[in-house]
Amino acid sequence: MDMSGANTEAMLRFHRFHERFNRSIKVQAIGLGLLADEVDAGTPAETIRDRLYARPDWLWGGMPDWTNPRVEIEGALRDIGQAGIVRSFSAFDLFLDELMAELTSWRDFSGATLLDAADTPTNDGEPGDTDRVERIYSRLGASRARISDVWAVYAYFRRARNCIAHREGIASRSLVEAYAAPELAPTLDRWIARTGDMTAPALVAVQEGGQIAFSHRQGIAASSTLRLIAIDLGRLVIEQLGERGFVYLAARRAFFDDPPLSATLEMTSMVKAFNNAMATRYRVRDYDFREGLRVLRGLDLTKKCSARFAELKRQA
Repeated sequence: MDMSGANTEAMLRFHRFHERFNRSIKVQAIGLGLLADEVDAGTPAETIRDRLYARPDWLWGGMPDWTNPRVEIEGALRDIGQAGIVRSFSAFDLFLDELMAELTSWRDFSGATLLDAADTPTNDGEPGDTDRVERIYSRLGASRARISDVWAVYAYFRRARNCIAHREGIASRSLVEAYAAPELAPTLDRWIARTGDMTAPALVAVQEGGQIAFSHRQGIAASSTLRLIAIDLGRLVIEQLGERGFVYLAARRAFFDDPPLSATLEMTSMVKAFNNAMATRYRVRDYDFREGLRVLRGLDLTKKCSARFAELKRQA
């Protein structure tokens, strides 16, 4: 089995968040752009209001103050960007939780040595603090040097997220230092060549005590940066799981999670449900079902999975 391009459930969920988030934040920006066009064309507030009232339940509480609509649009665009940063990091922190839970579950099942002391979900990002991502790499016996091509941008966005969540979007000294870090400019210069992205993140200058002037572009850039780290961590965890651990997790997700994978109940047999999880959902390349089932038997899970599949079918 070739697991070089495979993903665990944690990575799949974060990837799908990234795709949904990109579509959503672009739609929000399009909406504001069209509204800005109306304002620039001189469309009266009453006309915009009447159009929205014609759409049921679209405008609640009447029009906002329209004394200076351009200022309001700029503020709304900044809110979209800032909220996007927080949303991206919330999804990323959930990914970290789920990824480490997957590895812990396998270690517990297999009787392997448990991981070192757990990291904490909180991350204040102050100078001198050890970042959560760095702690997880350490727990996995690796170094954040694996993601040196994106680390400076990640640090900028992580500290920006903390300012947005805890300082109402006011830039801290820590964020200013991240923006002024000497490694940031070289990181951006080699971004496309090293990451394969089409464009480098568009970072904005920050001033201590000033409002962080983000837009949808920074929200998308943050999500893309976090996805690069998630891919590397996912690969690292899969290396540690090996074939046996990966098969165990696929079987657990397909049959024993509550609820199990939705595709499980669409299959006519336990074997088909397991193979579908391995080859389709978790993208094991050149998947040989005989090899997968051999590993499943070696884990003493074949009969348990069959019994659980039959139970799920009866309950459906």
